Parts: sequence; structure tokens; C-alpha cells
Amino acid sequence: LGLFDKALLETEQILKINPLSPNHFYTKGNIHYLCSNYKEALEGFENSLERDPSFDLSRHLKIACLLFLKEKDTLFEYASNFLDDNVLSYIQAIYSSINEGIQLDFDSTKYREDYNMMFAWDFYYLVHTNQTERALNQFEEMILNRVGQFVNFQFDPFLEPIRGNSKFQLLKKQL
Repeated sequence: LGLFDKALLETEQILKINPLSPNHFYTKGNIHYLCSNYKEALEGFENSLERDPSFDLSRHLKIACLLFLKEKDTLFEYASNFLDDNVLSYIQAIYSSINEGIQLDFDSTKYREDYNMMFAWDFYYLVHTNQTERALNQFEEMILNRVGQFVNFQFDPFLEPIRGNSKFQLLKKQL
């Protein structure tokens, strides 16, 4: 709903009750992430990963924060520890688009739609390689299939290039 201040207060309360939960620190980081407070978000994800180094959502959103903070070397050093080369190529294209103003061409030989991926790097790759129609079709399908990662899509910083699209606006209204 965008009630981020209230959500942060609630998260602080739950962390007082259970300061050992990686999920609660992830939640705190995610709230900051959705507000584009990437340094604070990174701190939340780091705290989550201290408690559980394999907590996938925190690992992926740590990469996202590093991307938005333009910490390219750290991002790829970290990501290469658990992501395959194909996903790393998606992240490279997204990084180039967002931080360097370089629009890489879509490479169909590397692309694979993967709804089992913890974080939708494949979808963001479509968004940032000007595959707008294909991205919106995939987005619609993910919404219909209730893919959980998109519960906060209205605030997702990776979706900036398609926010003004009429189909995106229609999907937003339908939800």
C-alpha cells in the first residue's frame, strides 16, 4: 500500500521481539529498498545474511542494492558466488542500462523464462533490453499465476522503464 513509515515501525517492533530472524531483517531491508534507500536496505540484507547466509531473497536484493549503488565490482564478485553465467549476463545488461545509459541488445540465445527463479532477473532483462511487449506479456502471466515476487511491483525500481506503458497501467488497475 505504500505505508512504508508504518511498516518500518512495525518491523522495528518485531525485531525487538525476535532479533534473530533473517526474514525480519529481510523485511526491513525490503521496505528501504522499495523506498529507494539502498544503503539502508543493504544493511538490512546484510543483517539477514549474517543470520542465514543462504537466505535467497536477501542475497538477490543485496545484488539489486549494489546495482543501484553503482558498486559494480562488489556486485559481480558477490553474485558470481551463487548465480550462473546466464543470470550474470542479465544483470550486466540491466546494470549497463540503468547506470551507464547503454542499451544492450536482447540476446535470445541467453534468455530463458524461469518462474522458479527466486528473483525475476529474466523479466528485468526483458524490461531493460527494450523487449517491452514481451515483458508486459510475461508480467501479465506472472500476475495471473500469482507469482509472489510481484506483490510490490508498484514500487519496484526495475520497472521504471515500463511504468508509463498503457498495458502496465491497465494491469495495475486490474489488481
